[in-house]
Order: sequence, then structure tokens, then C-alpha cells
Amino acid sequence: MDTLPEVPAGVDIAVERDAGGVTLSWAAYKTGGSGKPGAGYLAFGLFGWAARPILPESVRLEPDRLQYFPGRGPSESRSCADLPGGGVMPVTPAPAANVPRAAIRAFVIDRVSNRQRLYFDANDRRTEIGGCLTEAERAWLFAVLQQWIGSPCPARPWARSSAS
Repeated sequence: MDTLPEVPAGVDIAVERDAGGVTLSWAAYKTGGSGKPGAGYLAFGLFGWAARPILPESVRLEPDRLQYFPGRGPSESRSCADLPGGGVMPVTPAPAANVPRAAIRAFVIDRVSNRQRLYFDANDRRTEIGGCLTEAERAWLFAVLQQWIGSPCPARPWARSSAS
């Protein structure tokens, strides 16, 4: 991928390019709606971090392959502040995936049980990506994935209309 859609303000996704492709990565674990971790999360995290390295969630896009890594942190379930009104919902990440581009039917972004989700279906398996991203981050990632797969991108929800 030569160019990516412009990253809007507030989207915290790292982009790393090399000769083989592009890797997009982001924090796999987020705190509650206030932006500050709760006491229970901190207490568990202090002990969990000592035994488990924290690794970001990532998607690697190569010309003919997608590699997804769910990240790793202090627990398997994640608390994500992505519900309307700032609510928090636990999310269990999908397992890692290494999928040929031709096996991916499409990328889909929709709302299920009041939570926006981004996923793809390949080889009779559904893989959710970015369960803890904000909706703006998920929308940008969706645009990148659509561009990579060669599908037309819908209008970007973060695009601002210019007043004439």
C-alpha cells in the first residue's frame, strides 16, 4: 500500500512500513470511560504486568496476506469504553489469524448489541479486529482495510464538510 487515508485527529494507531508491507498497531487494553483505570484494574494490573508482557493489538497487511495479532495484557477480557454514553463493556479478543488475501470475503463494520464491531470472515471463521478502539479509530482502520482489499471506501464519518 503506497498511501493510506489521512489519519484524523484523535486516532491513536501507529503505522510502521517496511519492504514487505505495513503494520498497524494500537493499545490492546483501554481503561474505563473516564480515561482513568479503576482501582480493581490497577490492583490486578500491578500483579498481572509482573508476569505478562503487554503487547499491542496489530494488523499486518502484506500484498497477499493479512496477519492479525490480538495483543496481550494482564487479562484475557478487556474493558473498553466504546458504548454510546461512555459505557464500558468487556470484550474477549479473537485468536490470532494469518489469512491469505484471497480468502477474505469482505471487511464489515456494524453495530451488534449496542456496540460497533469491525470484523472479517475467512475460512469459515469470523475475526473481530479492534474491539477496544474508539469508533473514530475503528472507522479509520476500516477505511485502510477496505483500501487494502480493493473495495471502494464509503464516505468517511470523520470527514468535515466545507461550508461554502
